[in-house]
Amino acid sequence: MTQIEDFSEIIWEFNWQIEQTMNKEDICGLAAALVNRGGIIWAKGYGFTDRTNKENVTPETLFSIQSMTKTFTATAFLILNSKGIIDLDDPIRRHYPGFTVNTKFGDPGEEIEKITFRRMLSHWASFTHEAPIGNNYDNTPCSFREHIESISNTWLRSPVGSEYTYSNLGFDLTGFVMGKIADMTYEKVMRKELFDKIGITTATFDINEALEQSFAKGHYGQLKTPTVQIPILPSGALYISVLDVAKFVQFHLNKGKAKGEQLITDQLFEEMYRPQFVPEGEIGYGLGLYYEGKIENGKWFHHGGGGYGYLTMMTWLPEYNIGVVILTNDMNHQTGQSALPKQALELVAKEKEKEKIRAKDIDLENLKKLQGTYFTERRPFQNIVLRNDKLFTHSMDGGFHELVPLNKTEFQRENEEIKYIFECDDNGFPEAFYCERDGLNYRAKYNDGSNDEVGKINKIWEKYLGVYQYQAYGLDLYYSLFLKNNRLNLLFGNELKLAEHTENRYFTVDGEELEFISENQVNYRNIPGKRIKKSPEEIITKAIENNEKEAATKAEILSFINAFYHCNSFEETKKLIDKICSQDDSFIETYEKLGKRLFGMNRLEQAIDLFTSYLHYNAEDKEINYLLAKAEQWLTKK
Repeated sequence: MTQIEDFSEIIWEFNWQIEQTMNKEDICGLAAALVNRGGIIWAKGYGFTDRTNKENVTPETLFSIQSMTKTFTATAFLILNSKGIIDLDDPIRRHYPGFTVNTKFGDPGEEIEKITFRRMLSHWASFTHEAPIGNNYDNTPCSFREHIESISNTWLRSPVGSEYTYSNLGFDLTGFVMGKIADMTYEKVMRKELFDKIGITTATFDINEALEQSFAKGHYGQLKTPTVQIPILPSGALYISVLDVAKFVQFHLNKGKAKGEQLITDQLFEEMYRPQFVPEGEIGYGLGLYYEGKIENGKWFHHGGGGYGYLTMMTWLPEYNIGVVILTNDMNHQTGQSALPKQALELVAKEKEKEKIRAKDIDLENLKKLQGTYFTERRPFQNIVLRNDKLFTHSMDGGFHELVPLNKTEFQRENEEIKYIFECDDNGFPEAFYCERDGLNYRAKYNDGSNDEVGKINKIWEKYLGVYQYQAYGLDLYYSLFLKNNRLNLLFGNELKLAEHTENRYFTVDGEELEFISENQVNYRNIPGKRIKKSPEEIITKAIENNEKEAATKAEILSFINAFYHCNSFEETKKLIDKICSQDDSFIETYEKLGKRLFGMNRLEQAIDLFTSYLHYNAEDKEINYLLAKAEQWLTKK
């Protein structure tokens, strides 16, 4: 499988998503890790072990992982099975002859004989979910044996093997039998056969041992849940750090092999991952493990846990050699347990899909030449930027995508069937690109960029520079003439370089004409523009007063601010927007819109300034928070 050399971008994205989720859903504490066959890639703690004491969560902090314990139990069972000590298809009574359970379906003895370890580890044994003694809804202290013996007082929900019925009891019985045949406690079997073999050091089933370490106490929002010994040891009582769960996932990514030793046979390992008692290829539950379908081209496996104030998840994609672990000590949230780890898997899978097609012999100097702005009428104005040795295309609405090189001139937009084919001169400098996308093909011409030679200022231009007003559908809108790289440019929605045809006539890259009529009037595309004579304050005040804060007013103000920015300093422009929004905060989207444009043009410091001001008014805007964080990240890497 294609490898990712640098996980920094994926870690940044995952970390950002976690921080946003922590803030939005007010999660008390969280620990996360990324892991592959080679080891732990990254791990980090967030928030607190306790809302009262405010001890920081670290990667070494222990969490109750609840039903994730089931996967650990099933894994240890298969290690014993691989040694020939026990077999998946053994009936429970072969090793626990005195076991009984109530049933109203057929002969009780025959039904119990159908209860095998395979059925118990795949939830096809028809047990109810809880036992009378020792369950999720009763904190009365009891021993593990008392819990196990009480299972005989339960009733089967359906004929054994007739349907999938998720239950703690099959795993608890399996764990009990594992201890029985090994002549030691279940806990010691887990330590000897699994934890010690794969290097897990923090795991314990004893709450008192857990409390001696950094321990995340369970919460339901602001409520701290009782810290009690969980009696259902094999199905939900493991306390462990995110680092050690990551080692467990690494063991699974290595197909049951640790420290050079194959602990689970290939055949049994495949059985664990195969959904039991369903048609081949269907999603379902294997042996202590869910198969959830595919992410990109990889099979997606996971197990989560929830209860006693915890929500947890471990998940992995063997084909992409990546696993994710999320542990939280708060049940009052939705995103942290399932969405976050899946998003991380998707990030890695998509990156590896890109690496499959990425051409390996692309010269960095060639990529540098392709940078610049490209334009054609009625298609997005695009700025192509080289960042961290990768080419990105930016639109002016905040959108950006990596362009993955297929060869020297042909690129594919990341994870999309959209191609960019560059037309270059003999020296490799671009003249245009051709975009192929679902029948909406178009050709965008090169406008300008950092590779252009610095121009020579024509003194005639000076008298035409400035902001011009034009009419459109009853609105007062604006464009401007300004200098960029010592060349005359027009701002008419986008920054367009002008090429001189005659002294008074210029053309944009897409062939539109601009004509100087007089010092106070120009025509662009036969749209007459008159130089403004009023002060910026007068224009803004008039717009607000005349249109009573309707959409038209916002369009007029944004149009003016865009034109003003290109003829004045950023500081003057920012000061003007501040003044507008301090008078009426319904115009805060001016920060947002201009910020996105400057982000698209790679003017990151200015974009950061505008995004920060916008978030003072609208702190929960996820898109702007993301663009701000992204701009800060890119600026740091420059």
